[in-house]
Order: sequence, then structure tokens, then C-alpha cells
Amino acid sequence: MYLFRELEDKVLNVFGKKIIIIRGPRRSGKTTLLKRIKELKGGEYITFEDPITIEAFLRDPIEFIRERGTPLYLDEIQYLGEDGARALKLIYDKLGQEPIIVSGSGAFDIKMNLLKYLVGRVYIFDMLPLNFGEVVEWKSKEASFLYSQGHKKIYGIFKGKDKLPEKSESLEKLYEEYCVWGGYPEIVITKDRELLSSLVTTTIEEDIIKYFSLRESKKLWNVVKRLAVITGNLLDYSSMGVSYATAQEYISILERSFVVKTLPTFSTNKLIELTKREKVYFYDSGFRNQLIGIFSGIRERPDGGATLENSIWVQLQEYGNVSYWRTKSKAEVDFIIGMEDGSVIPIEVKLTGKITPSLLSFIKKYQPDIALVLSKDTFEKKVDDTMVYGVPYYYI
Repeated sequence: MYLFRELEDKVLNVFGKKIIIIRGPRRSGKTTLLKRIKELKGGEYITFEDPITIEAFLRDPIEFIRERGTPLYLDEIQYLGEDGARALKLIYDKLGQEPIIVSGSGAFDIKMNLLKYLVGRVYIFDMLPLNFGEVVEWKSKEASFLYSQGHKKIYGIFKGKDKLPEKSESLEKLYEEYCVWGGYPEIVITKDRELLSSLVTTTIEEDIIKYFSLRESKKLWNVVKRLAVITGNLLDYSSMGVSYATAQEYISILERSFVVKTLPTFSTNKLIELTKREKVYFYDSGFRNQLIGIFSGIRERPDGGATLENSIWVQLQEYGNVSYWRTKSKAEVDFIIGMEDGSVIPIEVKLTGKITPSLLSFIKKYQPDIALVLSKDTFEKKVDDTMVYGVPYYYI
């Protein structure tokens, strides 16, 4: 049974206008989405896991397409290499805006030099693990309705036009599961640690170590595990157990492979922002939990705050540019959202709701219209000219 993904509507909105590329980590639902759109739009699905199919495509990509017609859904294009990127450019140049969707795992776009050949010719979408709203929709229609209403209120609060959403025990319980198991579709359904272990191992071994021909696999594994331990903390490349240059290379590959993301510091001076240390988060909490071997709830584990913070970072991607704020005196605000209109919203993530001295420092310096404290608690408080809202974290 197909379960809805939010990316479906975005892809359908541009279907047939340019080549569509869907990238993301393995097992995040890319193949399922391709087959879903095939059901809706017709056409043929082809995977490049078969060497014979690869040979036929690269030998004469134009004839390959004409024989099969369009719409055409080409999966696992990471196996094509740079010749595949050249072939896709040729297809676009010769056949024009045919409805073709291609998909691949990990950082295939780096290895294939994809954008070098296809800049301006493609729409690129990232298929990531399920966000919390999608998890709730999969789990419970009743809880999904509650989440949807509360989530809309967040946007209303951003505009100063809505009231705080009410607490929900059912959503709190589901969010606890989300923090533990993450959002990979099969893991959401099964909660199977062996399956999650296999997914983590295959991602690291196949999509990174083998794909990028990294010779010292043990060092890469050590770096990934160190990053899992320091999630939510400042990143120090010199403490990764490898040379500074190697740490930078590994972390860059991990970022492009949708394993981790480094978060910049917020500053109104972009030169200062570029020189300050980053924080690191994982695209999926379950993936991180497998690396550190802890699957207890956020209130029963020593890194509960960091685990909650990581899951919130995942949710914040839809709102705007995300950074964090830290001063020389070590005042720190977990997240700063840069909105399209140029305004900023500081966000603190806490197991228990309170306005921290660090948040007060940010408010005093930047005077934002609103600030959020994400916890189990709800409150509203005026601080100077800033409205501070305590919002249940499961609505963000």
C-alpha cells in the first residue's frame, strides 16, 4: 500500500517541464515515489542496477529513450557515472522537455559531475526520511488531524495571528517514537533494529566507502561515530581522530550523502559567520541512535536534550535558513530561523520550558518580533518588544 509523501505534489507540479532529479539516502522512498508517479502518469520504470541496461543506455541514449517512449522513470542512476550525466544532457538537448524522472542514492551528483552538464536543465528534489508530519499521517488519522491544526498555528504565530496549539498526549508519544526510530519508511513501520543496522552499514559501506573509493574504512566509521556522540555540539575537525584535511573531506562527503549536516553560526556579518565553528546534526535520529547504540526515550537517556534537538533541526528545514547563535561569553541559542522577509526567529529546545539567559541576550541584541521555546510546556510572555511563545515541540 502506498503511503503519501509530501514530495509527490512538488514533483507533479513540474512534471514534464524539465528533467526531474530525485536524490537522497538509500531506503528513503525514492523508488516508491517513482513507481507512484508512474501509476498516476503512465510510462515505463527502469533501474540501472542491471549492467546490460547500463550498456544499452550509454551506447545510444537517444535511441534508448525513443524505443521506450515517455514518461520514463530511470532509477539508480549513480551506477551510470559521468557518462550518464553526459547522456542526460544529450537527451535534454535532442528531445527537449520530455517527462523524464531520474533518481539516485547518496552523493551521486558529486561523482557524476551532474550539475556541470545539467545546470538549468533540471529540477532537483531531495527525498529525505519522513518528517514528523508524514510519520503521524502514516500512524494515525486522528493524530494527523491534531498535528495539522497545530502545525498551521505555528505559521500563524510567526505572523502574530494565531493562538498557541493545545497539548496532545498522543502526539507527544508519537514524537518520542520519532526521536528514537527516526523517519526511514521501513523503520517507521517495523521498528526493527536489525533492519536499521543493515541500512546504516550499507549506507556507509556502499554509498560512501565503496562509491568514493575510500581506502581506510575504519577511519570513516570512527568519524561517523564521533559525530553521533557530539550531535548538537560544536564541531572540531581536529578531534576526529584523522588529519584535519581528511576530517573535512569525510564530513563533506557525509553531508552530500545525506547522513549529517553542519550548521553555521548566525551573524549579521557574513565574514564573521564563515570563520566560526559549526554544529553538526544527523538527517535521521534513528540512524544516529544506531551508531551510538541507544534506543531509550528522550527522558531516559543521558543525551536526551541532544536527541530532541536533532529531531527539531530536521523539522525546521521547511521554515527557512537555519543557523545557531553563540557569543564569546558562551551564550547560545539552539536555532535561528532566517525568514524570507529578512526577519529572524530564535528558537530554544528544552525538555522543560523556560526562557534562558541566552535567549534573553539574543532578544536584547536583535529585538526579534517573536521567539519560541520548544518543550512540553505552553506559555506566552512579553520580553521588551518580543513575544516569547512556549510551544509543544511536536507541532514544529
